[in-house]
Amino acid sequence: FVHFEILIFVHFKFIIYKRYRFHLIGTVIIAVCWLLSFNYIFQNAVREQLVHQEDERLGLEMEINSVINTYEEFGTYIFEQVINTPEILSVVEEAGRSDEEKQNVLRDTLYDLLKSDYDRLLLYHFKQLQFHFSNGDSFLRFNEPDKYGDNLLSLRDSIRIVNTEKKPVFGFEAGRVFNGYRLVFPLIYQGHHVGSAELALSLNGVTELLQDTYPENNIIYILKK
Repeated sequence: FVHFEILIFVHFKFIIYKRYRFHLIGTVIIAVCWLLSFNYIFQNAVREQLVHQEDERLGLEMEINSVINTYEEFGTYIFEQVINTPEILSVVEEAGRSDEEKQNVLRDTLYDLLKSDYDRLLLYHFKQLQFHFSNGDSFLRFNEPDKYGDNLLSLRDSIRIVNTEKKPVFGFEAGRVFNGYRLVFPLIYQGHHVGSAELALSLNGVTELLQDTYPENNIIYILKK
């Protein structure tokens, strides 16, 4: 009798298993399909997010390049029209072969000639106008007119390249006083190289312009030490 009950119980369990095994298998299949579908949707969303971020990065990079190119063209125009003139070049040339006392007079002369132009440049995010002799000595900093005479060849690659290769150099560069985007031009007077002139653009100015273009973002620049 006991064995008979056991057989009935086992048979009953077998019937239950047969009845619900298809439900169990179906549930497992549905769960697997759901997991696969969720993984596909998630991976697709990640890919779309990465594509969107890359598009934003490329757009920002193009905007930065556009701003920089505009300032390069503007700075070159200022150099050609305001700085690279016989009147300015003759002052730098004479100062380069004069004693300290005469240089002080010529420094004041150059400052007076370009002070109003420098003030206007400040309105367009330029922060520095500087003149150097061909040996790399600083002759006049418009942002710090009382600081001069220090040699910059070993500190500033742009000034070294311009005064050795006599070609313009544009790019970001850190300095003793100022970090920014610099436009450095050779000064040639009557066929002789007499020094260089530098216009420096504040990167804060660039970020302000980008902030106007992308008001929904916080635009900053990070300088790697």
